[in-house]
Amino acid sequence: MRIKSNISFFSGFLVLVCAGAFWQMKVSVIRKQPSIRVPATTQDYGIRPNLSPLFSSDEPLALTLEAPLKQLFAKRNGMTTEADKIRIKSEIIAGVVTHQDRTIPVEIRMRGSSTLMNCEFPKLMLNFKVQDTGGTLFAGNEKIDLGTHCMSEPNPTLGQMIFNHRESLLYRWLHILEIPGYSARSATITYIDSTDPQHKTTVIMRAFFLEHFSRFLERASGVEIRADYHPNPPPPVPRDKNDYLKLDEQPQFEREHYGKIALFQTLIGNGDWYINRNNLLNIKIVQLPTGKWLPIPLDFNLANLALGRLRPANYYEPFTALNAQTQLKFIREFEAKKSELLATLSLLVDDTVGTETFTTSLTNTFQALEAKRLELERSR
Repeated sequence: MRIKSNISFFSGFLVLVCAGAFWQMKVSVIRKQPSIRVPATTQDYGIRPNLSPLFSSDEPLALTLEAPLKQLFAKRNGMTTEADKIRIKSEIIAGVVTHQDRTIPVEIRMRGSSTLMNCEFPKLMLNFKVQDTGGTLFAGNEKIDLGTHCMSEPNPTLGQMIFNHRESLLYRWLHILEIPGYSARSATITYIDSTDPQHKTTVIMRAFFLEHFSRFLERASGVEIRADYHPNPPPPVPRDKNDYLKLDEQPQFEREHYGKIALFQTLIGNGDWYINRNNLLNIKIVQLPTGKWLPIPLDFNLANLALGRLRPANYYEPFTALNAQTQLKFIREFEAKKSELLATLSLLVDDTVGTETFTTSLTNTFQALEAKRLELERSR
């Protein structure tokens, strides 16, 4: 399901571009890039900075993960129902992560929804014990999400989802644009499958580490507002959809900020998100100590930029619903960050197609934003 959109302001600006040749993912060397400063705070919401060593730099990492991965992935055989998904995501295997000269024990489980069903190598969650991570890259992170390559080879449906290092960069853009979100860091991981200890197999792939939601809640001193939130809960099932609140219409919901998130989704070409009465897709809502409900965007793996393609982009409804003055304010904020966004493209190491796509998209989108800004300024 996609959010209702208005494409009138973008017609003629963005062109259809083929992603080009499939990028060879099996790289073993990451060239060092200048580290880009991580912002110390996030706007005026009182969210503390992420001081974990893992997220202290944007420089891509290189490390090794060894575990009986095929044994874990085989547990998905016969998975058909939502109950199966819940059960399978509770399955745990033991492994080790090695970074530089430190080897750390870790528990590994699968996560995700569509990727859990369709990817040969699904997204993972890593669980560490506090006593094992002291003085290491992972200190301060008991849980970390791992965005994986999904497929080892091109696939007509899912092959492009392996460009996860691009998704990692989009989380970096959130911070540059002062939109509260998770911390992320790209990596090249050597996966050693120890399902058969006598015949271990190795594959080297792109990945990225993503801050776990529980850690973000700690930094925000917040609590999660779920889709089934109700101040006076009606009786349990069965429940009609109208028994649920439309969360983005509640007075404590930060609707103006939601509009800014919609403009960000326009920038990256992503329509894979929404807030419904009984469902949230790729949006979390956090209640801050002030009582405000702050929407948090996540999961950009289906954004056009992550997939390496350009499409005519849309102004999404939460942005177009804002008054003209607020729209103008956000467009100017984005324009002021253009050069900083462009500077991050140095992090797309060994990805010529991605760099070209991001550059062309930013150029075209900011041309469209300029046209929209001039229109708003003339109408004042």
